[in-house]
Amino acid sequence: MGFAWQSRQMQSGDVANIAVSPSNPDVIYMGIEVNAHTAYKSVDGGRSWRRIHFGDHAKDIAVHPRDPAIAFVADSTTIWRTTNGGEGPTHVVGPPRGFQQVLKHAFPPGPPQTSFSTVVVAPSNPSVVYAAVPGGTDGRGPAGGMIFKSIDGGSSFAQHPGSFPVTSVLLVNPHDPDHVFLGSPEGVFVSTDGLRSGSKVAAASYVADLHTADGITVLAATGEGILRSEDGGRSWSRITQGLPSSTVLRVRVVAGAPSVAWATTLSGVARSQDGGRTWTDASGQGAGGLPSRNLQALAVHPQNANIALVSTETFLHSVRSMHLYRLGQYFAQGLYRTDDGGKTWTRSDQGIIEDKPIEITAHPTRPYEVWAMDQSSRGAYRSRDGGQTWSLSPGLLAHYPMRFAFFPGQPDRVALTSLHSSEDFGISPDSGVTWQTLSEQTFFNSVNRGTALLNRENLRSANLHLHGIAIDPKDPNTIYIGSVDDQTQFNPKALRGSHIFKSVDGGRTWSESDEGYDHEVQTAIHVIVVDPRESNVVYVGTTRVESVAGNGLWRSTNAGKTWSRVDRGMHAGASVNIVVVHPGDSSLLLAGTDQGVYRSADRAATWQRVANGFTEDVEYDPTEPNVVYAGAGDRVLLSKDFGQTWTDISGNLPRGNSDEHGRTVTALGLNCNGTMVYAAVAGYGMFVSVAPSLGTVPRDETTGVQYGRGMQRH
Repeated sequence: MGFAWQSRQMQSGDVANIAVSPSNPDVIYMGIEVNAHTAYKSVDGGRSWRRIHFGDHAKDIAVHPRDPAIAFVADSTTIWRTTNGGEGPTHVVGPPRGFQQVLKHAFPPGPPQTSFSTVVVAPSNPSVVYAAVPGGTDGRGPAGGMIFKSIDGGSSFAQHPGSFPVTSVLLVNPHDPDHVFLGSPEGVFVSTDGLRSGSKVAAASYVADLHTADGITVLAATGEGILRSEDGGRSWSRITQGLPSSTVLRVRVVAGAPSVAWATTLSGVARSQDGGRTWTDASGQGAGGLPSRNLQALAVHPQNANIALVSTETFLHSVRSMHLYRLGQYFAQGLYRTDDGGKTWTRSDQGIIEDKPIEITAHPTRPYEVWAMDQSSRGAYRSRDGGQTWSLSPGLLAHYPMRFAFFPGQPDRVALTSLHSSEDFGISPDSGVTWQTLSEQTFFNSVNRGTALLNRENLRSANLHLHGIAIDPKDPNTIYIGSVDDQTQFNPKALRGSHIFKSVDGGRTWSESDEGYDHEVQTAIHVIVVDPRESNVVYVGTTRVESVAGNGLWRSTNAGKTWSRVDRGMHAGASVNIVVVHPGDSSLLLAGTDQGVYRSADRAATWQRVANGFTEDVEYDPTEPNVVYAGAGDRVLLSKDFGQTWTDISGNLPRGNSDEHGRTVTALGLNCNGTMVYAAVAGYGMFVSVAPSLGTVPRDETTGVQYGRGMQRH
């Protein structure tokens, strides 16, 4: 096959908020609710985007009313401020220098109760900036909201004294910085003295947004429709007629045409021509309509009432609307723009991509289906048309994904390892629509040989990083999983070292199975492979990636009961990222390491290096097992003799920047008939090379959401 690489980027919605500069509507800021993305900026009215901040989950974003270079990002713990439009050197690993931390609270990142929910600049006096932490009632944060105020344009903040209701959103009257509206799960509150006092003026089920153009007509997005006030918030009426759904997430009044208002709902977008009194569905129809209508973020042009941007939303990380999250397979997710008042919509998310996928797994029997995952992002991505379109399976499990595996003989059954607290391992019986997950407690309870490495006083507050996974190709009930000695401080770790766990009942119960394995070394079990011809033979590769040091390659010849080291010929402390066993000859193996590809012709007794460069992934062609692909350094290599000789087939593939672990080509995938090769390049995302003989791949036109039956956590 020829090797011309085509971009196959994964895009999605999950936007917390979009802020259009009132003084220059071509400048738009956007915050995305996962820490792989955080904040983007557009200078062409939202047609294309560039990431300007890389940190934690964005929860809200605001822009100065008169200076488009000043903007704020609110995330789980911090308010960030830029005075230069977020301009600064960018890098795939670290944040740009365009933002400065101006407020940080003491709570750890994570829970919606302790995340910043809103940041707002007073339009009439931009020296006044308000921000809020919502609070809650589950003991993980304050009982009520925490309000912070700046009087120096956001350079510094002080906590506002007093007690407040749980706070989802704040709105400042455009003419009076002391006239503040507060949205809460209880309703709408109003203060006319800068939040020194206030009163509840409207009861509602969860106020997610508030907006006004003149301070007199005020609209509130709630779980029971839209609340409307014509007298500055003293009295309110409720409106549901004409809305696609009574669950309204965002509402905006057009500043230059205040009779026009827009609203996003759980089932589409609505538009009003009479100041919010009546509404009609503006989701569009047919081919020009919105293909998926689970919407949250909304922005409107301040002068042109026909221009609006909306974004789809899974609600997994939404601090104002997390209660709406449902398991499912979400199709046609993304950011959409209309220029004709909602008659037609087009995608408007150029530049917003998953730029560092770490896992690609092609379906073992369906030639056009492939799964891919990015670190710290929106979920597990699935394509049924060779990467032309992607659907999303969101969940905490897939927010920090590690290894993905199919169950042999069960085409819709998949498994995924993770490091997310409470969801470290999961199995989906229906291609990612629903998941049954296991928490770290299951694996803590399974430890036996490694008991001395388990801190029992820290069990309930700690999480566990699981990585390598293998399913016995001859017995899908037999599963192996490996853990990581993870030194990051995001969550405390109760189990030191790395450990091998085994299940013989399809993942319901587990036991530690690593006699002879040196599990006290601070390393990561990055890959586990079962010999396809001899199920009793299992290999474990360890790495420094996400840990401290590589600890070479290990093998069991009795289905995991005992283990011994088998890395003679490899460099000392080798990080073994991937192992491939020839499916027709168990004596032949390839191993991708931090210093290149090694080959063994004697069942792993000895190894010889055959290619150089950090190698994260190696894949063989299922139809011609001697044909092998490797991602070595910033190159994709091809071997037709199972690794003895190699050819560079990188061609027009971009030469990426290595990520924080030294990976450049971060993942590879090969479809079941060898006609599609996938490659992920750090900083550039997903690419595919398609054999000319394949012809046109049918495009997946599925839209909407296939919801699951609810979380099944064990």
